[in-house]
Amino acid sequence: MDRNDTRHPALHINTERLKQLQKWAAIAPQSDEEDRYLIQELNNQLKDMVIKVLDPNLDAALEAIEPTNYGVDLPYRCAPMREDAVDPWPDPDALLDKAPRVKDGYFVVPVSKHESL
Repeated sequence: MDRNDTRHPALHINTERLKQLQKWAAIAPQSDEEDRYLIQELNNQLKDMVIKVLDPNLDAALEAIEPTNYGVDLPYRCAPMREDAVDPWPDPDALLDKAPRVKDGYFVVPVSKHESL
């Protein structure tokens, strides 16, 4: 980051931070041009987020909003949510017969190698 840059380092994405984010999110590094674009977009989003969070009118605006359970309004005519009920599958052995590998009545899946973060 440039010495004359007054942005708070915690609120700024640079090349080093982008590489960390790509590693954490398991995103393959892109070309330099794509990385520059991604850095610019992430910094724009951070800037917009900070402006919204630091807006003095935000508290009053948030108090005027009623809490909801859903991100979108559900019209009153929607059917109510159903109760969760366990319905055993009528023929589980038929499903297991189609699996490539089964052990003790369970599917056997390959181990997926991963990197600890």
